[in-house]
Amino acid sequence: MSKNDAKTRIIRYLTKSDITLTGEEETILARWEHIDFLSRQGTEYADILLKHTLKFSVSKFTTNSDISNSQEVFGRSRQLNKRYLAHLHLEDLQQDLKRIRGEMFKVDEKTKTMWPLDAKEIAALAKMHEAYTRQINSLPDDIHPADVPKPVIIYKLVGIDGNAISQPLIMDIDKAMLLADKFINGLPIAEQLPIDDED
Repeated sequence: MSKNDAKTRIIRYLTKSDITLTGEEETILARWEHIDFLSRQGTEYADILLKHTLKFSVSKFTTNSDISNSQEVFGRSRQLNKRYLAHLHLEDLQQDLKRIRGEMFKVDEKTKTMWPLDAKEIAALAKMHEAYTRQINSLPDDIHPADVPKPVIIYKLVGIDGNAISQPLIMDIDKAMLLADKFINGLPIAEQLPIDDED
């Protein structure tokens, strides 16, 4: 599979969700998502190179290629996929809530009591939770990728002579029994074991 084919399928997966990625494509997507994550965190280019090459054991050349592909793929998918944008917004709200709660619910180490909250802080936190809930409710229900088609099992029929049978044999039961007897009688004689009892 060429890289262009993988890129096209990954873009379709992110925007349409109507295909299932192969294992190789999932690995590529994981690398591109890592680049995208670092970029959204404001990581400098040199740090992205270092972190990415260490995490995935890839060369700097591959990392540069991943950076370029990540920008193209996620740039296109964000323009086309509101679900992805909504997901990013939800992540931002989660981070904001963690930071705000961390600041608001500080504990005084000496008295082991929480700092008092004023009405404005409580109202602001409630608004943040309301925005978070509204964002979750605005997300569309998960669309599962189309079911992978069931495998088609093709049996290769081989005759007694070892040659492939192109068409199934159609015969009556009597002829089938005669052929079965002929086949069984032609097999080498098995060692006969003494029978001690009913077993």
